[in-house]
Order: sequence, then structure tokens, then C-alpha cells
Amino acid sequence: SKELLDHCKRAQHQKRQARNVLSQKTCGKVPLTAHHLCALSDGLCDIGYTIQALAPTVCLQLVGYLATTHEATPALAVLGGCKQARLLLELGATQSALKQLRALGGLGLTSKNEAEAPDATDVERLLEQRKTTEPVSKKEPTEWKVRGLETRHVWCAVASECVALEQPAAAATYLAGAYKHNDAFDDRKGAGRCAEVAAHIAYQKGEFKEAVMLVMAAQHAVGKTGDLRTWTRTCLHCVKYHLGDGNKKAAKALLVKITALVRSACIKEDAPLDSVVCWAQLELLLARLDAAEAHEKQEPTKDAVARIHRVLHAFDGVSGGAEPHP
Repeated sequence: SKELLDHCKRAQHQKRQARNVLSQKTCGKVPLTAHHLCALSDGLCDIGYTIQALAPTVCLQLVGYLATTHEATPALAVLGGCKQARLLLELGATQSALKQLRALGGLGLTSKNEAEAPDATDVERLLEQRKTTEPVSKKEPTEWKVRGLETRHVWCAVASECVALEQPAAAATYLAGAYKHNDAFDDRKGAGRCAEVAAHIAYQKGEFKEAVMLVMAAQHAVGKTGDLRTWTRTCLHCVKYHLGDGNKKAAKALLVKITALVRSACIKEDAPLDSVVCWAQLELLLARLDAAEAHEKQEPTKDAVARIHRVLHAFDGVSGGAEPHP
């Protein structure tokens, strides 16, 4: 609330209370804190704790306002506000969600917001240098690490939330800014994530073939640096867009191929749980396609049932050695 925000801002300047509130001094690792708050909120949503997921988004918005002094409405605060609004809509609190969006002062990246970005000067300088110098090829990194909270990544995340809120026009403005910054900093990972969000926008517009092309561009941009979750997520999206286009054959062919590849990575004894979860997501979607196909042909759904049993068996050891499923 505005009252809480005002209290924290005042307390920052009071010696006795300054250490008890969020500020640049008490929250020195703002980028890492923001990453953790986003991950916590998304993780709670994944397991059905939508109400509990609201709390991290409130903290995220508060961190955005308190840790940034050069922006009237910091991008991080907008991200927290959008996440709150989306969760409130999922909970059926439509009026509260609309109130939250109004409090942000409207969605969309303006030229003023872009100029206020902390790395705006560096972006213009880098883009200008690129016009006069030859591009230097960089060695592709082998892993991703948690780095500083770059503006382009926050804008891309806000664009993704705008898509979820069915605000494609606002999402496009944030994507344009993020693409520009990605180009300046040669950020392949950022470009890939932007392409994913652009694919969602195309899908909402009914442009299914364009959505498929964009998600394939995202996979190409990610390259070898993509982790298993990223590849699984993009493949699931690609299947979804193929199905939207009515191309069931292409959707199933892609899904069968990717499922087999991921399955080969998670059958090892020391395979991480993450790989098993990714395979289960793909296998269950394949089971749904098998069931739908069998229903159309009025045939038994043996293949779909077998896939479901394989998934259940895969998690037996994880859940503490449950009895085998029949």
C-alpha cells in the first residue's frame, strides 16, 4: 500500500528504524533478492499456492520502489505490480486486480521510461560504436549465472506479464525496448526470451505459423546455453502453436522426438529430479494427444494409459518408494 511504502521511505532516513526496513543498505543484493522473489512466487503458483504467491510479489514491488531512486515508476515495481494483478485475477478478485493496475499509472514503455533506464546511456553508446566498428565474435558461454538485474530482462518479464493480462500492445512496447538493449549488449539469452514472449503475442492474435517461427528463433538464440527447463518449455509452446494451427501431425512428431531425447537424459540413476519433471511434462502431453487420437478413431486408449503409468512409476522412488502402480 502507499502507506507502507511511505513509511519505509521515511524510515530509511531515521537511524533507529533504518536497519529494520528494506533499503539499499539493508538489501545490498537487490538483483539476487529479486530473482529469488520471482522464483518463489512462480514456484508457489506451480504447486497451487496462488494466495501465498501474492506475498513475494508485494515484496518485489517494494524492493523495486526502495532500491531505485532514478525512476518515477521503476520497472521492477511494475513487474511486481503486474504479477500481483495476474494472481488476483486468477483468484477472482477482479476489482482488486484493476485497482493494482491503475496504481501503476498505466502499462507500456514510454520514451521517458526508456531514457530513465540506468543503462540507457551505455545502450546508445554501444549501438553508435557498432555502426563504425566490425562486430567481434564472442565465445558462446557454457552456462548461465545470476548476474545483475539488467533492465532489459525486467522489461521482458513485464512484457510476459502483460501478455498474461491480455495487454499485447503494452507488451510490444516493453519488448521493443528489451530487443534494443539486447542488441546493444549482444545478449543472446535475452533475445531468446523476448522471442518467446513475441511468440505468445502472435499466438493470441491467431498467427500460429508466426508463433512457431518465433519460438524456433528463441531456441536458436539460446543455443547450447539452454538448460533442460528452457528447452522443455519452448518445445511445449511449439507443440501448442502447431495444434492451434491444426497441424496435429507436426505437433505429435515434434513431441515424440523431444520426449525421447529428454527421456534418455533422465533414465540414469543419478539423473536430477528436474530432468524427470521435464520428461513427465512432455510424456503427459503426449498421453493427451494419444487419448484424443484414440477417441477420434473410437479405439482403446492403451498407449495413453501406458504413458501415464510410466510417469507414475518414474516418481515412485522420489516420493519415498511407493508401491508400484498396477
